[in-house]
Amino acid sequence: MTKTNKIAAIAAVVGGVIAAASSASAALNLPTQSCSYTFNNNLKRGMTSSDVKDLQIVLNMYPQTQVAPAGQYGGPGMETTYFGSATYAAAVKFQNLHQADILTPAGLAAGNGNVFSLTRAVLNQICNGTVVPPTSTSTPVSNVSATLGTNVPYTVLVSGQTSARLADFVFTGNGTVTNLRLMRTGVSANDTLTNVYLYDGNTRLTDAASVASDGSITFNSASGLFTVAGARVISVRADIASGISGQTVGVMLSGYNTGSGMMTTALNGTQLPVSSVSLATFGLTSQTVAANTNLTIPQMNYNVWGSSINVGTRSVNLKSMAFRMIGSAPASAVANVNLFIDGVSAGTAVADANGMFTFAPNRMLTTGGHTVEVRADVVAGSARDFYFVVDNAADIMAEDSQVIGVNVPVSGYSTYRQAGKQTISSTSNSTISTVNDPAFSTTNVVAGASNQTIAQYKLTAYGESTKIQNFDVTVNSPSASGLSNVSVYVNGAQVGSSQTYTTAAGTKTYTFGSNFIAQGGVANTIEIKGDMIASNGTVLTSGTVSANISNMSAQGMSSYNTVSGVNPSLTVKNITIGGGSPVLGKTIGGVNTTVSANSLAKIGSFTIQGGSIEAVNVRTLTLSLAGTGAYASNFNTISNLSIVDEMGATIGIPVGIASANNTYNVNLPVAIGQTKRFDVMANIGSATNGDHLTPSLAVTYTGATSNQSTNMTAVAGDQVTIGAITVNTPTVSSKTGSQYVLGGSSQLVYTLNSTVTNGAATLNDLTFDVTGSGVASLTIGANTAAVVGTQAKFLGINLAVPAGNNGLNVPVTVNYTPAYVGSGAGVASGATNSISLTAVKATDAAGIVTNPAVTLAANTMTIVTTLPTVSAVAGSGTLVGVNGASVTDVKIGSIRVAADAKGDIVVGKLAYSLNAPAAVSDVVVKVNGSVALDKNGSPAATTTSDATFTNGYRITAGSSVVFDIYGTVAAVTNSGTTSATLGANASFLWSDDVSTAGTALNGTLLNSTNYAK
Repeated sequence: MTKTNKIAAIAAVVGGVIAAASSASAALNLPTQSCSYTFNNNLKRGMTSSDVKDLQIVLNMYPQTQVAPAGQYGGPGMETTYFGSATYAAAVKFQNLHQADILTPAGLAAGNGNVFSLTRAVLNQICNGTVVPPTSTSTPVSNVSATLGTNVPYTVLVSGQTSARLADFVFTGNGTVTNLRLMRTGVSANDTLTNVYLYDGNTRLTDAASVASDGSITFNSASGLFTVAGARVISVRADIASGISGQTVGVMLSGYNTGSGMMTTALNGTQLPVSSVSLATFGLTSQTVAANTNLTIPQMNYNVWGSSINVGTRSVNLKSMAFRMIGSAPASAVANVNLFIDGVSAGTAVADANGMFTFAPNRMLTTGGHTVEVRADVVAGSARDFYFVVDNAADIMAEDSQVIGVNVPVSGYSTYRQAGKQTISSTSNSTISTVNDPAFSTTNVVAGASNQTIAQYKLTAYGESTKIQNFDVTVNSPSASGLSNVSVYVNGAQVGSSQTYTTAAGTKTYTFGSNFIAQGGVANTIEIKGDMIASNGTVLTSGTVSANISNMSAQGMSSYNTVSGVNPSLTVKNITIGGGSPVLGKTIGGVNTTVSANSLAKIGSFTIQGGSIEAVNVRTLTLSLAGTGAYASNFNTISNLSIVDEMGATIGIPVGIASANNTYNVNLPVAIGQTKRFDVMANIGSATNGDHLTPSLAVTYTGATSNQSTNMTAVAGDQVTIGAITVNTPTVSSKTGSQYVLGGSSQLVYTLNSTVTNGAATLNDLTFDVTGSGVASLTIGANTAAVVGTQAKFLGINLAVPAGNNGLNVPVTVNYTPAYVGSGAGVASGATNSISLTAVKATDAAGIVTNPAVTLAANTMTIVTTLPTVSAVAGSGTLVGVNGASVTDVKIGSIRVAADAKGDIVVGKLAYSLNAPAAVSDVVVKVNGSVALDKNGSPAATTTSDATFTNGYRITAGSSVVFDIYGTVAAVTNSGTTSATLGANASFLWSDDVSTAGTALNGTLLNSTNYAK
């Protein structure tokens, strides 16, 4: 059989087992690997199956077709069962490598990612071992890989539209792409795409490229089209020629170069249909920025580009506008570049490497006239010029509001795209502004600390970059011996030399050479710093310090003009030295004031709060003990005396046997304003009830900045009294009222509270007596106890009851058996029951077991098979006006009754209160506009307070009925709105037995949810 016949035979197999003896030309591309998968089913993007995982495993065997890098989902060892975009891209690469066996027989120029019969045949050859290893070939290696983006365009293209997004490609790795090649795809002509661009988001990266005669589109840049550092999404956009309809067009990424050779790919974007639609219009109608040959600076909020625009046919969404700054002035000559639409800011932008300012306003513009302006602060560029221009028509993206994704053509672009040239005056140089820095909020500096900021200013040079040659610094110190090591810092770095002031008030000159050059229009932060130590070495611990600058000399870097004797008008700020020290105190409510003997107890709790100026390091904790009785002078019955922080971590080394004074060496940082807690824990030995114990804590710390050591005065903690542990009789914290409950449901019936005096305890066992019928089990937390006989016992539940007045709340839930009407499993509807806690077993912290006497009963519950929910329908009344006569057939209000999904209900009587601006009579109850009839077809007997259905009104499970109450309203004196509210619970009659007239039960036991008055 010839090769062609073999391929034809394979192509004829659909969904069956592929013959093992297929074409061997695949050996030219991939070697045999160890696999034993058989691909019998067609696969394509969006599918999920185990075959997809097998496919990913085979594709991952070869570096040319890996689905994803190692360590990522879909990569080697992390294959998935989902056929997504990454699997699709790898399948395309596989098909392109096997062109002769897959693409040529199918008449394809490039892979389509569908793993159908021809592709499966080659996969089965590989896994069956019938492929011969290839000869060695050289393949370019790149540290940048490309995949098709997941945000796939899906919109219809429109002839004449601009910057249509055709495809996204994701480049991953590290490197610079210098060459990129695309191929036009689809049923279309080369001139369908009039201009093709590369974009990063809304930022245009390239000028327009055209489609060559072979359908290729090439972008080149020796310096790089774009750089990849991690992952970068590059969009392909194009202008669509006018007069096109009925075509399809797309692009395929066929290759790219990062300097190591052209990487060949076949990443097909979606082929999008082209249609002819009448689009909205968007036109520039003027240019409002004229040339200025003598622009003085600084100029704030200055118009650098402006135009009136006109929108026609319908609204457009102005999604993006990009402007290029051209001229001899650098991009840094302008700041705060802001786009304004109709006088309202639409966002700011900064220049990219190409001098482009790209805005993304996303502003909907209605039909008619509008204004667009670009305003900027012109702060530098003396004797230079610039102008702003819309460099390319594609730099304006205005989306048709009714044709989503389609950008309309821009008219008037050629005429009004360029603003007038702005020539900056040569006299606009070396203007220096120095002001107090509003960000400098410091009011205190650390006593004895080095390099503390005592003044901070902002200096800006306008017109040109300027060298600040020198200025004077005046310092005022609280010491007659001045201040040490006063330095000048610019933007965080020291300039000039440090100098020491030897008098309380003094002025020194600081010279900077070429170390302080202020770029035009850029604010520089000047800090004056010094050591809080006088020139004679005395540590400054109080008083105020300040600094000021004056007598500045500077020289322009372009004009070489000099400026001298500059004396800015600055506000001198006095900075306080010291203050803001940390504070030590006892923790309010930090301990139980009574603890038991022979137990582990917290006997003290202290808090240290960091100061407002300087962080500190706690070095020593000294814990002193005093007391009465057994603790009058001897503490040897107290062991394992420990200090722990608020997280429970032990601080320092615990003291085995306590003494009157116990020292802990630590290194514990406390940040500014931070709060740290120190709890004192100890094993209390034998002691007599009534003995007292009082701990005190003293702290030594060093300043983190000043390194000064300070002793904090000892603080006494709470007095602790030794007392016996008592497990108190539980009480009822809250109780659910008597009510109907659904058979087979669960209900919280009450919450018990258990407390312990002088320590902690554990609730071991709880016993509940059950009266009545219908209770299957009880639940407390994660524990459930079945009812055996008339009791439910929780044994070994071991609930911890902490020390303190709050104790432990124990919610108790009852689980009810199913209920029935007439006959069935469970209990008969109407059964009542209740529970009562009757026995408790507890173990206290000293290991003593107690059984406090208790009888705590919950309220009685009544079991039913289903429940109604009754509520008045808000706003269902009628506005009645004054007309001098009674008004008949007025809708007074409505009552909604719903049946639980568990079963039908029968309503015997509705109870209501009718409200109207005059007396109501002739009451009628309707449902859906017709008189409400009971089960036997009789209307309800009504009064102004109730409606009785003699044979009951049935409502099926899970549904609801709205009863509309109508009546005659007597002559109205003052107009008003009618309404109906629910009557008394006891007056509402119902039943869960559909064979009755619905009067067996009333609403007394319906809770506020089921009977919402």
